[in-house]
Amino acid sequence: KGGQLVAGIELEDPTGTGETLNIRWSQYRNFYGSFKGQQFFECPDKHGMFLYLTVLKPDYRFFSGGNMEFGEMNRLGKPEPFGGLNSAVIEGHIAAPCRIAEVHVGTPKGIQGHHNSCYLDSTLFAMFTFTTAFDSIFNRDVVNYSSIRNTYREARDILKHGIINPLRRDGVVCAPRIMKLRDFMDREGDVAGMMNEEKDPEEFLTTFLQKICRAEPFIKLKTADIHTESMFMYQVFLERNEWNPTPSTQQLVEESFFVHKHRFIDIPRCFIVQLPRYGKGYKLYSRVIPSLQLNISQLVEGHPQRCSVCGQLATLICPDCSSLKGGIMKTVSPCYCDSCSTRVHQHPDRCGGEKHRIDSIRYSGEFMDQHRRHGDSMISEHYMELRAVICIETSHYVSYVRCVNNGDRPIDDAAVDEWCFFDSMADRQGDDNDGYNVPEVVRCPDLGGWLADHSRIVKSQTIELPKEVKRITSDPYICIYVSPDLEHCI
Repeated sequence: KGGQLVAGIELEDPTGTGETLNIRWSQYRNFYGSFKGQQFFECPDKHGMFLYLTVLKPDYRFFSGGNMEFGEMNRLGKPEPFGGLNSAVIEGHIAAPCRIAEVHVGTPKGIQGHHNSCYLDSTLFAMFTFTTAFDSIFNRDVVNYSSIRNTYREARDILKHGIINPLRRDGVVCAPRIMKLRDFMDREGDVAGMMNEEKDPEEFLTTFLQKICRAEPFIKLKTADIHTESMFMYQVFLERNEWNPTPSTQQLVEESFFVHKHRFIDIPRCFIVQLPRYGKGYKLYSRVIPSLQLNISQLVEGHPQRCSVCGQLATLICPDCSSLKGGIMKTVSPCYCDSCSTRVHQHPDRCGGEKHRIDSIRYSGEFMDQHRRHGDSMISEHYMELRAVICIETSHYVSYVRCVNNGDRPIDDAAVDEWCFFDSMADRQGDDNDGYNVPEVVRCPDLGGWLADHSRIVKSQTIELPKEVKRITSDPYICIYVSPDLEHCI
């Protein structure tokens, strides 16, 4: 009719799709690929239709991108789906880059956003692009999980081969690859609306890692009542400390652990921290400084501590000694031996007439035996390294990601590490119907130096800070820390 092209369509679900398209199936009784007595294709009854090409759009699950350049118009003068951006499916193992190369920066780079996917794009980019700490998810033995073996393998192939490998090697992943993952989570998970609704990174972690992959939680805690809790992400719950208006993540995590009497059962390989903000608007603090290193020595059950005064084995810890009025809170809560604690807490300027919350540090009998034989050489500290910060402003998620040079570098030397900023929807081309998002990755050469100098940020007005420093301290939502000694363990 009128020279318009017509396509024969085989439907997956005639009932559901028919309702969506408002089709009256009584008009298509025995309709299985034939038209006016001529059979054009074979399909089950009520699964076939003929529609004009003008009302059809490509299925993202079978999108190939062709040989068109990104942003090129098709022969009808309209943008290709997703701008024609294509990314390869790469099997095998691709190691995380130790440098942010030119292939990783610019536009279109990173993960292309589509239909409220920024929460997922920013989380995946932060977790997998420049670290292998989470790769153990794909190296698990699923022999004992026969009921989920096929689901796990499909999940692994979609995420590892379709998203992580091309992201590490080529620096870009097209939106259809992410839509395939969202479709999979929508089918296999128990959270509705994964295909097009705005979600939270926590919902992705819970749906994909826990419900689908049955992965082991990254964090195992001992609680106040001696019970254990396992989780993928630790949420900081605190009241605002008016004496410390610009805290660091070190201070917030320590205070949260102390208030709720939490302790790590063992040193975690990965530690994902959700900072204290509620909803899209309210923030407990207007600025939070992500600590480049997180000293968890005092947070691990039975981990030996040094006295902050004399350097001998500590037996007590006091976070209130960190919150002195009129000063900036120290990065680590002081620990004391019995004699130093008594002397310090008798000082009038130390306590100000208020009783401090002093907690005991408990050690195993085995450690105490070794300490008696070897002395204070048994005391050590354990640091975790910041690898990424996911930020949210209004309803849009972005991420700042650190690429650590794993060579011989001091743990506190932030200058040799590189940072980049990722936005899966940095730009928009076309209208709402035919348009597409343009992802972007930008280098942040000075960010590490700023984060290494807390006092400089605290003393600066927000308006005086560089753009990337202002955003990472004003809008941080999730911080991802990794234990460098355990990062590459399978």
